[in-house]
Amino acid sequence: MRAFFAHGVDKMHLRWVVETMPALIHLSLFLFFAGLVIFLLNTNHSVFIPVICWIGCSLTVYGCITTMPIFWHESPFFTPLSPMIWSLNAFFSYGLYRGLAFITSSRFVSRHTWRRFRYLSKHYRDCMFGGTRMWKAAEKAVSKWSLKIDRDILDWTIGALGEDDVPEQFFDAIPGFFNSQMVKNLKGSLPDMVRSKIVDSLAGFLSRNLSSNSVSEEIKIRRIDICMNAANAFYDSRDTERIARHLFRLRFGQLSISSRTAGILERWCTRNDFPPDLRLAVANIFLFMRGHDDHWIAVAKDQFGLPTHVLRDNTAHGDDSVLLAILIHITRQIFLTNPEKWWILPSLSQFDIHHTLPGLQNEFCVLWNEIVEEARRSQHPYYFSVLNSIRHYYLALHQGTNAASISFDSESSAEDSDILRPPPSYPLCDIATHHPRATDPRPTRSAHS
Repeated sequence: MRAFFAHGVDKMHLRWVVETMPALIHLSLFLFFAGLVIFLLNTNHSVFIPVICWIGCSLTVYGCITTMPIFWHESPFFTPLSPMIWSLNAFFSYGLYRGLAFITSSRFVSRHTWRRFRYLSKHYRDCMFGGTRMWKAAEKAVSKWSLKIDRDILDWTIGALGEDDVPEQFFDAIPGFFNSQMVKNLKGSLPDMVRSKIVDSLAGFLSRNLSSNSVSEEIKIRRIDICMNAANAFYDSRDTERIARHLFRLRFGQLSISSRTAGILERWCTRNDFPPDLRLAVANIFLFMRGHDDHWIAVAKDQFGLPTHVLRDNTAHGDDSVLLAILIHITRQIFLTNPEKWWILPSLSQFDIHHTLPGLQNEFCVLWNEIVEEARRSQHPYYFSVLNSIRHYYLALHQGTNAASISFDSESSAEDSDILRPPPSYPLCDIATHHPRATDPRPTRSAHS
């Protein structure tokens, strides 16, 4: 029955009738005002003048709204008479250009002019069928503006994202959007502001997903895969660095990362186009993965450069010793070769130093003294940044001793505190038991309060 009556709707042109009804209402209103004008003209000239002025202004506005789709195809303003005016305009334009094409068809007129008039006559002939052709004209205009419209779509949608279910759907659609035949050359023409919004939103979504304890492992893996596919669709080297820095800021020491999650991130972050220092982001994730198996040791060796036996020996203790060994190794490399990369250290400093081997704690104090002495000698700000990144471990090992100065206690160790900048704010470790290999240890102070 539904199909039967649907056939009748098409056969009886019900859609055309429905679209015509509002036009008839407007025409009846025009007839009413025309009758009002004629009535007032013969009865009261004082009332006639303001009424005719008001009707004239209203008709002018109505006429502008009616004809706007002819000149601006993206116009949201139109009236029930717009399709009719569109068809009339197309009809008269078709007749005009058809006549001009006939006149210019002689051999005395340029062939280019004749082809131009012929093209316009065909164009307006196709536009003589009202609202349907109005929509087609809008689609044709869209094809010319598609690049700008696609950028606006991304910009608007990024600003409208809310809860994590919505960003998941958005980033899941990104690869198909960029690969669509209707979206052309968008990746290379994205404005920096729009690209920055997308990258920050993606990196924030990825970070929230990894750091959430209320999301199941399967959902995490699905969302990570979605983020990677979305990033691969549009990102470049600048975006890679921005995403990696978001991962660096995560407190993985307080999370529980599975081998599956870390493995997916490893396959993505260790791409050839990732700079070597940014690959530490995925290595940082592996540091806090549940279980230090052979795969973990292989990744740690590849990323941090420690020998396999050193990693295996430290992981055998079942504590945070291997994390301290990696921190000492990376800190020494940064201190000796590239101190401006001190920003890597906070992401590696997320474990309990009290759960480490005493020998590694002593090695940490030796390295601390070396950096403090070099910082005092050279006054280079990067050395103080290195010390600032690992100072909480120094405080933890020297809590309650004279080796931790009063101005360097936990209450005054905020990153933006001015007392962290002067060299005296970074004391030397002079506890003899922390330097058992020293041939001439410094005088021992009180080890405990």
